[in-house]
Amino acid sequence: MTDNPNTQPDVGLSGQSITRSHDPRERTAIRNVSVLLLLRGFILAGGVATATLVPRTMGPATYGRYDLITMLTFWFSMLGGLGTAQVVSRQTPQLEHEGAVERLRSLFGNLLALRTLASVVVALLYLVATRLWLRDLEWPILLVLSVAVLLRGPASLCYALFLGQGRIGRWALPEAVRQWGSVLFALPCYLLGGLRGAVTGYLVTETIIFLMGVVGARRSLSCSALRFNLRAVAPHLRVGMLFYAAELVSSAFERSGAVLVRSATHDYVQVGLFGVSYQIFAAAMLSSNQIATSFVPLITVLRARGEAAELKVWVARLVKWLAVVAMLGFLGSVILGKDIVPLVLGRAYTSVFRNVAVMSATLLFLPLTHVCGMLALTHDRPRIMIQATAVRLLCFWPLGWPLVSRWGSLGACATVFFATGAQTVVYLWKNRSLIETAFGRWAMVVGVGLAFAPLAYLRASLGLNVILYVTAAGGYLLVLRVLGTISARELEALFKALGLAKRQHAAEAGP
Repeated sequence: MTDNPNTQPDVGLSGQSITRSHDPRERTAIRNVSVLLLLRGFILAGGVATATLVPRTMGPATYGRYDLITMLTFWFSMLGGLGTAQVVSRQTPQLEHEGAVERLRSLFGNLLALRTLASVVVALLYLVATRLWLRDLEWPILLVLSVAVLLRGPASLCYALFLGQGRIGRWALPEAVRQWGSVLFALPCYLLGGLRGAVTGYLVTETIIFLMGVVGARRSLSCSALRFNLRAVAPHLRVGMLFYAAELVSSAFERSGAVLVRSATHDYVQVGLFGVSYQIFAAAMLSSNQIATSFVPLITVLRARGEAAELKVWVARLVKWLAVVAMLGFLGSVILGKDIVPLVLGRAYTSVFRNVAVMSATLLFLPLTHVCGMLALTHDRPRIMIQATAVRLLCFWPLGWPLVSRWGSLGACATVFFATGAQTVVYLWKNRSLIETAFGRWAMVVGVGLAFAPLAYLRASLGLNVILYVTAAGGYLLVLRVLGTISARELEALFKALGLAKRQHAAEAGP
């Protein structure tokens, strides 16, 4: 027991205790994590609604076109980033702490002017590049999306400002708006005007995000500071360009799958099949990454205190539970995927169940990659992130071209699996001193789960398949419990780490 009334021990699985201070900064961090988790549920719901309604309504070929051209807007938007968002999110907390309001306005105004100018350039590049490459599409469609590229640049800088200011709820809003915007704007507009209507609805969503960003950042905006002074921002940009390089490598992988499928097959149906498969995967991937990132404050504190043993305990615990969830998803995809995919997406997407099975197998790598990425952040080792993402990209295109040429969208999904596996190997090697125990837990969890996968060969009717999945999932969890791999106490400890335990709330509400 400590003498400080504002602290309390949180006992971990290892029997050691983590003394956690309830100062305002920590309470703010806990509230931020809670907001992110709530938003993640809202985003997942939007992703399910989008996956259920949009691909089914548009059909594989039209959805393939829509997915390709909208996905490209993100790549071009990122191309115009120049590391400005990272500079703003890193410098804002320090400047606000120093009370340097005018310096913040000057920096933000300079970078906003630069980002807007860069957005104009990349919007024109998007229009020209897509017009030359995708000659089968009408130019007004591409013009509408080039406006979306233009708006997204300055908007993203405003949201980077919110992140630096600790306004986490507002910072995380764009993803939620985009998910639900597909259902509320793009889909109705498609029904009225086809593909041209769909991209108009897409522009409506981006306009809403832009207006929310500008309105939210108005207190840090100054007309006099809205100018570009290269000499003033050059020192900051030198740092930002390092982050920009890492972002380019990562985005080149995450946003180029549809481009690879279109280039190798010239078939929009295959683009659509891959697009809907990757959308399902991306929703789960973002959730896993969000949860791993939410542990940054805890791991940072443990590292600062030199509690290496307890840090490894929490890393192993996080990897293990993320792996359990990923394995339950994998078992569901191989046993129920063939039944669920046609029900959700429509019969035109029946073959997607094979893609979903491969992508859900890829999810098994993510507990390791996301936690290792989080460790690279907390231990100030950005080179590891660059190296791992570079290996993933270098595997993706050379391996993907022959696989996609032969098996279409399924080959693209297989390529994502192998490339992510290669990235995982790099992460494990670079973080071996921190991740060794966690890797052993991951191997145990995944190994036990794979033992239940052959039940998929007994598939028959939907009712029987549901019974098979319940049996597989229940048996899997039971075996892990008997082996002592998982426990309710451990799961409770994870929630306590996120600040969601009742004791935490009672402490905050105390006298």
